Amino acid sequence: MYSIIKLILYFGVWRDFLKIQKIGIYGVWDAVIFGWGIFIAFIAYYPFKAKERWAWYCIASVFVVWFVIDTVVSVYYRVGFNVSINITLLWFALLPLILTRKHFRES
Repeated sequence: MYSIIKLILYFGVWRDFLKIQKIGIYGVWDAVIFGWGIFIAFIAYYPFKAKERWAWYCIASVFVVWFVIDTVVSVYYRVGFNVSINITLLWFALLPLILTRKHFRES
């Protein structure tokens, strides 16, 4: 979904973008994102729901690592729009984690 939005935005802003990028990359990228989403859903539904501490750290780590790498690359290539999206998505991803943190502390 994100890559489709990115493709639409780039098409409107940089028409040569479609000539440079290989469309096949988006198919692979979408498959990775889809698989990642299923993984997070299973972690959230089973171990996270059972309040297993490792599940909280797993989900939090995934979002933080994604944010750092994607944002650094976006800043390097001066893609400010992607940095804005990353900050927004990180906030919405970490907010539930921050609010549920107390339930995962060891007793």
